[in-house]
Amino acid sequence: MVLRVGTAYRGLIFDVRRGPTVFGPTTRAVLAELLATSVTRKVRVAILTSDSASQTLQFRSLCALEPTMTQVFPDEPSAVQWLAVTPRKP
Repeated sequence: MVLRVGTAYRGLIFDVRRGPTVFGPTTRAVLAELLATSVTRKVRVAILTSDSASQTLQFRSLCALEPTMTQVFPDEPSAVQWLAVTPRKP
């Protein structure tokens, strides 16, 4: 519902804080596809990561290609604040 074209949602908060601290190549490919779809459909994604350095680095790596559309955050208030601001057009 969130990644539909013309969605009314401002963005998506993807909370992986209780998830595995590392992921493999298959999961990375699926996550990369999800983030690419979000960019194509202009839906921003805020990812909440745990305090695991590995988890944070892996998700930052995924977000590096489209930092105005995908970002990693340590807490929900920061993610909500980022989603509330309309990104600047290049």
